[in-house]
Amino acid sequence: MRKDLQDYINEYNPKLLRHSKACGKNLENLDFKTIGKVKGLSFDHVAILVTKQILNFIKNKDKVLTQKSACEFYVAVTRARHSVALIV
Repeated sequence: MRKDLQDYINEYNPKLLRHSKACGKNLENLDFKTIGKVKGLSFDHVAILVTKQILNFIKNKDKVLTQKSACEFYVAVTRARHSVALIV
């Protein structure tokens, strides 16, 4: 695991979110929840494992997300009360 991610986890104890159980196989030692499972909940800090679609959207202002991807990303980001970290 990258040091910056470990530092963020140690400092803020965020709720770790991902699109599905298939995402982030290399980070299986972390306690991820799927975005759908936390809909309606809120947490002080959230760290989101971004998909390739979301990463491309962030990097390229001309990239458009599908409605489903946009809705899931919105749900994930709005779970946080204080901070959001993106795991890329």
